[in-house]
Amino acid sequence: MRSVEIDLERIEATAEDGNVVLTTQTQTVSLENDARDLIIAQLQAPVGEVGQLRLFAAEVRLALNDDRVIVLDPDAPGQLPSWQNTGWKVSLENGEPIPIVEGELTGVRATFDFDDRLVAPGQGARWKVKPTLPAETFEVNPGANPGVFVDQLTVAFTRPTGRARAREIIADLGASVEMAPTLSTWYRIKLPVSLPADEAVRRLDELDEVLAVMPAVNFGVDLDPDDPGFDLPWGPDMNIRAAWDVAIDRTGDIGTMGTRVALMEAGPLDLVHPDLYLNIGINQGELPKGLFDTNADGVISPDEIAPYDVDPAGAPDGVISLRDLEAIANPPRIACDLGTPTVAPCDHNTNGRIDTEDVFEDSRWVDDVDDDDFDDDPLTFVDDLFGWNFVDDSKQPAWADDSSVVAGHAMTSAGIIAAEINNGRGTAGMAGRVSLVPLLLTFGIDGPAEEEAFVPDQVFIEALEYVQRTSRIHVANISFGWHFARVGWDPLCSNLDQTTLDVPDKSSAPVYSRGIERAEAAYADVLDGWSGTMFALSAGNAALDRRSDDLYRVPAEPMLASLVSGAVIEVGAAMSGTRARVTSSYGHADVFAYGGPWNGLVPHGDTSLVRPDGGNWTGTSFAAPAVAGIVALLLDVEPQFLESIETVRGAVIGSASRTVAIDCESASDDQPFIDAAALMSSAP
Repeated sequence: MRSVEIDLERIEATAEDGNVVLTTQTQTVSLENDARDLIIAQLQAPVGEVGQLRLFAAEVRLALNDDRVIVLDPDAPGQLPSWQNTGWKVSLENGEPIPIVEGELTGVRATFDFDDRLVAPGQGARWKVKPTLPAETFEVNPGANPGVFVDQLTVAFTRPTGRARAREIIADLGASVEMAPTLSTWYRIKLPVSLPADEAVRRLDELDEVLAVMPAVNFGVDLDPDDPGFDLPWGPDMNIRAAWDVAIDRTGDIGTMGTRVALMEAGPLDLVHPDLYLNIGINQGELPKGLFDTNADGVISPDEIAPYDVDPAGAPDGVISLRDLEAIANPPRIACDLGTPTVAPCDHNTNGRIDTEDVFEDSRWVDDVDDDDFDDDPLTFVDDLFGWNFVDDSKQPAWADDSSVVAGHAMTSAGIIAAEINNGRGTAGMAGRVSLVPLLLTFGIDGPAEEEAFVPDQVFIEALEYVQRTSRIHVANISFGWHFARVGWDPLCSNLDQTTLDVPDKSSAPVYSRGIERAEAAYADVLDGWSGTMFALSAGNAALDRRSDDLYRVPAEPMLASLVSGAVIEVGAAMSGTRARVTSSYGHADVFAYGGPWNGLVPHGDTSLVRPDGGNWTGTSFAAPAVAGIVALLLDVEPQFLESIETVRGAVIGSASRTVAIDCESASDDQPFIDAAALMSSAP
């Protein structure tokens, strides 16, 4: 037997008040003889508890493996005798009722066993289908986890469309706004249970104001679930120490505060960590005019900054940084009740340093004015001195007051890029001196009780627009993504697959096919007028050949690469200079870097090699920030790359001295492994 198809007359639910007809619309239920999950119908059932669903059929077709089709008529005597009066009963295997919650979808999944439920004809007998279909309930949405939503969509409106009109369109669907944009035109909406996603897509596609409709997705961080047990805190030699020697030889230092790296991350950050605080960058556009605009002309000029740009001594970097403020505030333990005679704040938190907390406590710095009003809205992103918290929509991209927080995803990535070098503590970042711009996108995976972190697509696009519009970001690190496959897709080389098969094939679900195809227009809209940022993206840890057309990719990293030519470096994870990690995805990966185990910075001053769950900090999540930090160092050593940022990708790949082999029979090509020292010697 290959499949069973049922043309329905109606579906009835056995509810508390008797049987209720759920639909009289003709529908076809198709059950394939494999282990796939299909969303086959969306029906409104009475709120409360449903004992059974009863399927009344007009016709049943059995497709055999030899291509014969057997047609069964429930009204014909003897063919399906139990169906004629009672229908084909769908009941939970555990005997409990099906809970129906108002405004929410309840997933009911048949556990149909062809060998058990279909009775083949014997001598002179007829085909029979047993009268009860066993089933189980399941979660149709990922909730606070990575995945794709069944009843939520991400809708991007055209730029001229006002917010009032966008909300009117959403209301016309009977939908509600789950997430509204601040910068972008992207809305995440929740559909009413009576409106299937495909119907909502059809209606939205007809409107000129709608740029794209996409499945609502929670991206997952690319943290490797596999722990091979290698205890190598620095891993294979990416030639980073030699790269630092090149930097010192060329510039006299390792890195500069003039280079800004956005950390688009999931999870809490401790911005006052002693191994990190000096490299948290200050947004130069938010420097308070009351302190720096000495001639009161409304513009802070380089000459007005120069008297306070005292670090490094004798070689100012052209920006005001926490390093400058700490030098100016010497000694930093000045009592706050005495005030401070300089532009630097006093040591409000009494930790002996001048850090972000001290700046936020200084009303001269936090002046409640949107000094760099890049979005023509003086009420948004006010005092974004040190990045932004897109979870709480606040200027505090940190979580430093919770003593229970341990080493986490964001802190590990931050340390790989920007931990202070040669200070006798913790670890050391790739970039040396660098201005780290924290963009907090969600909390998660940083404590034993936390679920896996997720990043809503709408929040990601807001952060991407922020990177595009705010003061210059040279490099952005993105260590998350989401990959899922069409029904029936079989991973080629690993059982470590992190995709979901709970989505229909492209041909039968426009919300997934047309939606993802049209996402290109939506991403192009966001990246219009690209500011020259280089993106370092993790390739993912599902051991996927990302060139496969059978995979959906959201966000589609190759699409980003095509929209911003040459400005995306996709990073795979290696366990040595010659071998990729078994979990690392490949194919579209431009370069491989060390994927751990890395030391993670622990809030309040420590470092750890171990995650809260006992595993190590490994995966493409941490290969990507290694490349981001190395690229930031390159931009300081070879500033001519700033004139044409697209040339960086070619230099990274072209300077690779070794290749790593992929542990997959289907992978025929080796991938380049980054060589930081050789890269520092590259030039356009």
